[in-house]
Amino acid sequence: MKRFVSILFALLLLCSVSFAEDLSSMTFEELLSLRDKLTAEIMSRPEWKEVTVPAGTWHVGSDIPAGVYSVRNASRQDARFVCTSSSGKQKEYMYLRSDRSIGRIELEDGDIIVLSGDATFCPPASLGF
Repeated sequence: MKRFVSILFALLLLCSVSFAEDLSSMTFEELLSLRDKLTAEIMSRPEWKEVTVPAGTWHVGSDIPAGVYSVRNASRQDARFVCTSSSGKQKEYMYLRSDRSIGRIELEDGDIIVLSGDATFCPPASLGF
């Protein structure tokens, strides 16, 4: 019986190794898709808290995953937050002071975010209902 269990365990181990995918065999597009899926899964977990985004111009869908966020200033200086939709319409314009934040903003694929200072993106504020 022990021999049977040992052989079965060895076969299961070999099968699991043979099913593991080698990342070097994936195309660039497949790797990007895998990265996006991993990012979405990480952000859906309760352990995910926040990420600091440095000043600059960022594209939602490629640089920042689409989704709903709270945004607050991550530096000591005031920072400007501008969000423009893919159609060019300004969705949000705000000066982020250290005592001010955006409680909830929905970022969609194609939106462009311009930050004049570092900002912290985190899960959206909840009202507690």
